[in-house]
Amino acid sequence: MDFLKNVSIREKLNRIVMLTTSVALLLAALGFFLYDLLAFRNTEVHELASVADIIGANSTAALQFQDTTTGRETLETLSIDSRVVSAALYTLEGKIFVSYNRDRNQKVAPPDRPRETGNFFEKGQILIFRPILLNGKKIGTIFIHSDLQNLYDRLQQYGIIVFMVLVISLLGAFLLSSQLQKAISSPILNLAHLANRVSTERNYALRAVNESQDEIGDLVIQFNDMLSQIQDRDIALQEAYDALEGKVRERTLDLEKEIQIRRKSESALRESEERLRSILDHATAVVYMKDIDLRYVLVNRQFEKVFGLSNEQVRGKTDSEIFSKDLADRRIDRDRRVLESGQPLEVEEQLQVGNKTETYISIKFPLRDSHGKIYAVCGLDTNITDRKNFEMELQNAKIEAESANSAKTTFIANMSHEIRTPLNAIMGYSQILRRDPTLSPEHYKALERIDTSGKNLLSIINDILDISKIEAGRMELRPINFNMNRVIEDINTLFKLKCEEKDLILEATPLPEDRCQLYGDEEKIRQVLINLLANAVKFTDSGTIALNIISETNDQWRFEVKDSGKGISPEAQKTIFEPFKQDAEGIKKGGTGLGLAISRRQVLLMGSELYVDSKLNDGSCFYFTLRLPAAKEKQEPVKKEGKEVLHLSDDHPVKALVADDNLDNRMVLAHLLKNIGVHVIEAENGLIALEKVRKHSPDIIFMDIRMPVMDGRQAIHEIISEFGQDRYKIVTISASAMQHDREEYLALGSHEVVLKPFRAEEVFECLKNLLNVEFVYSEASPLNAEPQVSHDMDYSQIHIPEAIHQSLKEAAELHYVTRIRQSLPLLVQSGEEGKKLADNLNLYLKNYDMKKILTILNQVNSKG
Repeated sequence: MDFLKNVSIREKLNRIVMLTTSVALLLAALGFFLYDLLAFRNTEVHELASVADIIGANSTAALQFQDTTTGRETLETLSIDSRVVSAALYTLEGKIFVSYNRDRNQKVAPPDRPRETGNFFEKGQILIFRPILLNGKKIGTIFIHSDLQNLYDRLQQYGIIVFMVLVISLLGAFLLSSQLQKAISSPILNLAHLANRVSTERNYALRAVNESQDEIGDLVIQFNDMLSQIQDRDIALQEAYDALEGKVRERTLDLEKEIQIRRKSESALRESEERLRSILDHATAVVYMKDIDLRYVLVNRQFEKVFGLSNEQVRGKTDSEIFSKDLADRRIDRDRRVLESGQPLEVEEQLQVGNKTETYISIKFPLRDSHGKIYAVCGLDTNITDRKNFEMELQNAKIEAESANSAKTTFIANMSHEIRTPLNAIMGYSQILRRDPTLSPEHYKALERIDTSGKNLLSIINDILDISKIEAGRMELRPINFNMNRVIEDINTLFKLKCEEKDLILEATPLPEDRCQLYGDEEKIRQVLINLLANAVKFTDSGTIALNIISETNDQWRFEVKDSGKGISPEAQKTIFEPFKQDAEGIKKGGTGLGLAISRRQVLLMGSELYVDSKLNDGSCFYFTLRLPAAKEKQEPVKKEGKEVLHLSDDHPVKALVADDNLDNRMVLAHLLKNIGVHVIEAENGLIALEKVRKHSPDIIFMDIRMPVMDGRQAIHEIISEFGQDRYKIVTISASAMQHDREEYLALGSHEVVLKPFRAEEVFECLKNLLNVEFVYSEASPLNAEPQVSHDMDYSQIHIPEAIHQSLKEAAELHYVTRIRQSLPLLVQSGEEGKKLADNLNLYLKNYDMKKILTILNQVNSKG
């Protein structure tokens, strides 16, 4: 308590007594006051309630007979009670019957309606509500409103009495405490006086007199005991002083011995430094040490060799005093960074050594004492010139390798272009000729073989391009939501017939319906599984082939393709995933040797690795794992309606410009377009194409890229510059299947890209999408009408031409939907049996049920 800190002990005792007395008296007065307040309130309420009951009893007759005069006279009797401010009688319905006010000039209105029976304290007033009973039955209510003036008068009197008692009590307490406190303060003051004498005189023999047996007496005893201890210590201190002088003499002798030992230590330290110096001098790196002012303390012999400066020449100097300004500034800046950060620093720098420029790796780090304080900077500069030269040679080799790889990629792309160009004429004319309804089955079969051979050649080219894309880092993932069971079903249908032909058992179990919707690159997964299963079928002569898809975790899936074939030798397994690598068995079975190489690199692109586990005569297992999260939305297969285009609708005439320097390519595309009624204008280069665009204003322009005089890029640029982006629909035709080329053509301003060899469906679809044209379809085609399916048809009794039969089976095995659609019109033309069969096949074709189509075709017979 701050008000007691800086006063005498006498004053402290007086204040404590007065404060204690005051608090006690106030608490007692407060207790009496609260008790009297509650008792007075209860008495007041009780008395007012009794008055209300009496007045109510006297008012029964008035209420009973509705005599307001008698009722008012009854209430007027309350005037003798000064406490009552107002009163009222209420009827049983709660209406005021009569009322009374103490002050007639300033009336206090009673409540409009009575409350429930009770007593209420509100805003310094008492409200009494009591029932009026007659023969035990309530006939009304009496209300009395009283003020608390009597209570306030009583409180005022009580306060005056309390104040007088408090003043008299405090005065008596002060007088009494002033005398009694001396019993406590006098001994303490005497003890303080003695302590002052001891401090002044330094006389520790003085003692205080103990006059009581209380806590003050204990204090005196402890004080005297303290003086005794100080006196004893003073004597002991003197004795210690005398003993210390003797020890100083002894210590002087010890110091002389320590000096001798230190001299020996310094000699050993010098020897150690010489050894360290010898080590540093034989180090191949430049080593030096600087103090915190960046002055040289030590350099090794390699420093002297590189910079031509000895240890004596540089010691105590800074870099500014030794080296050129540029070199000195760089070295000082790095040293300061090490001192400021307290962290090592590693940099690479060029130094002029004699007539040569050499590369050094410089490592600088701080030196700390036992307390962690930095006292120096140490540097090690290592000559890495030879290593840098070697790295440069490696970089040059890498550039040459990349250049060679780029040249290879360019060669492959050019090769693809050059092969696709004549292949376009071969496959294009085969499509045109196959549209001839008068074609004989033998000729149709021959054209099918030409088309199939062309597609096989195109597949090989695409495989080589895939390898090129992967090596060039241009193949990208295209993840989508897809149904894995649809992939399994397609693969099962694709290989089922081939397995049956070799008496192989194909096992491909679908996933549970709640787990089959996944998110990933469906196209690459499908291609990898088809490649692996194709190899399994090729190299297995009997037994079982299994496709297993196993869920390892929620998102992790393991894909396995197992076969019971002859197995793969350990030597062949080492190179099995390299392009064009085949063992003797692979060469015997045929193929390009690209399937596994492409599969492995596609699996790598998807973030995994393709493995093989095989033993000779014990089959093989190819497996990989992929992370495939659940699909964000369920994907259902998109089904397309197959229709055979006959010609353009009469309401949609189309004028097309075909620009290509290759006559065969130009004629194939022109023929396809003319066959359906398109008016075709031809141009053999970009310049002629530009002139014919100005002259004829075609609806759509098919523009080749590689042409003499003016190539397609320049021609497209000129057309867009002159006529705008959307005046003419521009379709780039190209033999380049590289994705980056497609993106380039679209960036030029093309609306679409069509690859060579041309596919009629793709060209027609391009017309439909860009020009919104409508086609007329052949009425003879079963694809234009809802088929009437005969479920009880005996397919074994149906005979169709052998060429059409074989073409349909091959297309169904390979899932060539378009090819099946193209063959159905020929089947319709073969006779009534062919028409009925076409109706059924068309139904299953709409549902993409290749399994059922193959089953039907295996039952149908061929005729010559």
